[in-house]
Parts: sequence; structure tokens; C-alpha cells
Amino acid sequence: MYANQTQNSVALVQILQEVSSESEQLFGGLTASVLNWKPAPDKWSIAQCLHHLMVTNMSYYPEFDRILQGSAFTNFWGKIPFLPSFFGQMLLKSVDPASARPLKTTPVFTPSSSDLPATIVADFINQQQQTINYYNKLLQVAAPQSVLVTSPAAVFITYSLSNALRIIALHEQRHLNQAKRIMQMPEFPAH
Repeated sequence: MYANQTQNSVALVQILQEVSSESEQLFGGLTASVLNWKPAPDKWSIAQCLHHLMVTNMSYYPEFDRILQGSAFTNFWGKIPFLPSFFGQMLLKSVDPASARPLKTTPVFTPSSSDLPATIVADFINQQQQTINYYNKLLQVAAPQSVLVTSPAAVFITYSLSNALRIIALHEQRHLNQAKRIMQMPEFPAH
């Protein structure tokens, strides 16, 4: 069981590293105006996709710090036996990178609507390293499937740490795919 857990954990870190590498390769040379180009006023730009990932990942850091300090807690909702599993599975399904179906994000995870600087790619990659560092520490936590995380989006949503780590990695793949689809649009500005 632990060997399988370690193998799955390594795969999650690899996903984060691949998202970083691909983001740098695809978007690193783009100008600010190209990164901020939107296919429609109500759609996100590549820069907003990256900013959304940064905002989302950072919102987990306080919860991760509590876990690493050994002071993780479970709220009332986390004590209801089926809820953490239900929410974990629901969120995993919603962030499936194979799905291109748009989802409305919660206000806490909304990216900046203003123009973001061209440094957004480097900023994202730097923050990715911080997220990877958290993963490497959290993967040492005993029984991550038993440690509960409270969602930064809503206090009544709890799920296991192992699901939280999977959710974040799949969420990154989903938005990298979204950014790549933006770049492949015929009207995408030449860079």
C-alpha cells in the first residue's frame, strides 16, 4: 500500500513539473499583450489561466502549513463519515483535464481581470516550485487519505489530503489544456 502511495505521489509531483515545463516552453516567450488576449470578453486569457492556478494553489498553503505543523483539524462537516469522500470524488471529477466543459469558478479563485504582466509565466513557474516543495513535504505525511483538508472555497467542503493533492495536479492540467486551446485559436494574435 505505501509503495503504491509513494508511486502515485511521485506521479503527482511529475504532473506539476510537466505543467511548469510546458508553460515555460509554450508561453515564456509571449508578450504581455498576447498573454492577456481573450477570445471573448467573458473568457479567460492565458495569463488569467496561470494567475487562477497561482491564486488557487496559494489558497491551500495555510491548510498545508497546519498539516505540516501537526495541527490539522477537522471541522463539523469533516466528521460526517461520507462527506469527505463524496466531496473529494466530486471535485476530482470536476477538474478532469480531459473535459473542456467550462466551469464557473468561485470568487475566491477568480483571477485578476486586469492586464497581467509578461512576468506572469515566470511568476507561475516560481510559485510552482513552492507548490512542489509542499508536495514533497506532504507526501511524507502518514496516511494522507485519513488527513482531512478544508476547502479554501467553502468551510463545509472537506476531503482527504491525498485527494487535495490529486485535485490540485489535475486542476493544473485542466487549465494548461485551456491555455493551449486559446493559443490554438485561429484568431490568436501572432507572437
